[in-house]
Amino acid sequence: MSALPVIELVDVGKTYRSGSLEVEALRGISLTIDEGEFVAVVGPSGSGKSTLMHILGCLDTPTRGQFHLAGEDVASLDENQLADVRNRHIGFVFQQFNLLAYLSAWRNVELPLVYAGIDRHERRERALAALDQVGLADRAGHKPGELSGGQQQRVAVARALVTEPVLILADEPTGNLDSVSTDDALALLADLHATGRTIVLITHEHEVAQKAGRTIQIRDGRVWTPEPALTVAGSPVVTWRDLVRTATEAVRTHRLRSALTMLGILIGITAVILTVGLGNGAKAQVRDQIDELGTNLLVVSPGSTTDSSTGVRGGFGTSSTLTVQDADALASSTVAPDIQAVAATAASSASLTNGSTNWTTTLTGTTESWQEVRSREVTTGRFLSQADEDDAAAVVVLGPDTADELFPNGGAVGSEVTYDGTTLTVIGVLEELSSSEETTNNDLAIVPASTYSQRLVGGTSRDSVSSIYVKATSEATLSAAYQEAESTLLNLHGITAATDADFTIATQESILTAATSVDKTMTVMLGGIAVISLLVGGIGVMNIMLVSVTERIREIGLRKALGARPTFIRRQFLVEASVLGLAGGLLGVGFGLVGAVVLPHVTDTRVVLSLTASVAAIAMAIGIGVLFGVYPASRAARLAPIDALRNE
Repeated sequence: MSALPVIELVDVGKTYRSGSLEVEALRGISLTIDEGEFVAVVGPSGSGKSTLMHILGCLDTPTRGQFHLAGEDVASLDENQLADVRNRHIGFVFQQFNLLAYLSAWRNVELPLVYAGIDRHERRERALAALDQVGLADRAGHKPGELSGGQQQRVAVARALVTEPVLILADEPTGNLDSVSTDDALALLADLHATGRTIVLITHEHEVAQKAGRTIQIRDGRVWTPEPALTVAGSPVVTWRDLVRTATEAVRTHRLRSALTMLGILIGITAVILTVGLGNGAKAQVRDQIDELGTNLLVVSPGSTTDSSTGVRGGFGTSSTLTVQDADALASSTVAPDIQAVAATAASSASLTNGSTNWTTTLTGTTESWQEVRSREVTTGRFLSQADEDDAAAVVVLGPDTADELFPNGGAVGSEVTYDGTTLTVIGVLEELSSSEETTNNDLAIVPASTYSQRLVGGTSRDSVSSIYVKATSEATLSAAYQEAESTLLNLHGITAATDADFTIATQESILTAATSVDKTMTVMLGGIAVISLLVGGIGVMNIMLVSVTERIREIGLRKALGARPTFIRRQFLVEASVLGLAGGLLGVGFGLVGAVVLPHVTDTRVVLSLTASVAAIAMAIGIGVLFGVYPASRAARLAPIDALRNE
């Protein structure tokens, strides 16, 4: 401290305006208070003594005049510097105590140290020491509601002491106390004065004022007895850990309100997680099916039909433009060196019978190369052979689902089934494709192509086939095999332009693209709904934060009086909003995980969760909390300390 007066007022006035009405609370007060003085400011209600204390404590600013605090012109200090002065050099003892109900006694006492950037462990030690100094060490863990009025006032005094300020401002510190507690409070102030602190006591009781070394009378905004320097230190550092701790305590205090706030975000995040998971699941399911068929597979389908008399055109696959001769030409290594194997197939729906049991399945006529092209194994028995094809043998290989339906007790191989009066001997059962689920890859009956065309189905053109499966030598040669197959078929069909082709060639990737296009559309639509849910949740966060600001105006004023800068108040509310967003996001991801487990059993749909989507969803939830918390946080930070403390 310097030799300058701690307090020096020169012609200070304060006028309050409400519309056209003006109320002059202070009317040109000039006084000085030296270091180490114990001064009582006395006056009746409405005399302006509380307004004077608010100005002395840098909670309010004068309308006119000069106020020097330890030689520093207060008018030259910005809001952050004023917060530092209140925190480091002024201790407040309020009439209403202004203790935060949800914090214990020692946590209330440590608040000024939080804003001073003191280490957590040192804060606790100093808070406990201050409580011990006022005789409340044994009540450190109790909340204000568990303390008497006198004990609460002593907690308030301990809070004023904990930063070891040189100036203590006590505003009617005995106004709410009984006589015994009043004597205890005054004795505490006297002990503090004995340690060299400057004390300014605001009171309307002359008996209390007599405990001070000097009394200043104030009436009608004027001092009747005309009557010292603080250095603004560097900026304190309030750690993010303290910010998070303060914010989470506020969130926990209002559990129901916080839960309702998080609900909107939770629903939105869950929707995002499951939407992405369902889309990924559908794509993975199609991908698995394609992988089982082989990624180096080409499927050649017939072209479209055209009725010359009516001009009506059918879709692709409605014309019999592919033949066995086309398949034989593609299988020639001289014509198509990048093609490993070819299998022509003809298919139709057929009802097979085993005694009294019948089952409708897909009857497929093909050759022995089908097994290689389609990469299918036989679990029991054998597959078709060239001899079966040459003899048009009455044999059949069943898919696993077909075999189970016709022979529920097993023993399909060696047994007989009947189709349209023709008896076929079962010579093998195909291996099950686990990922096929709702496809027909496990429900089919395969017979030799010759048997199909000559003995079972026939038709006007026995050489026509419904599709030709082409297997490239490797996935790397798939494009070359595509070109060779297209060129060969165009030549065979006498077509010069590829755009006039009477056939189509599809790769597995093109099938995948077509199969997932609807899933993508649904994903976008559901994603839009999820985003709307998140926006609704964000608006809920903003509404709740605005309510929180309104409900906690006095708390905000108290924190500012204890040295909290506007930046800290803003960050505190932003962190609260972020905590709500994070908690909603984490719960949303949790519900998404539960949904990913439950949905496949309910809807028979695969859900593949995405770690990237989950992390992005949590980040989105925090971002929404921050975005919609900016306005409430800014509103809280702009509150003037005195206006906030006066709020009821």
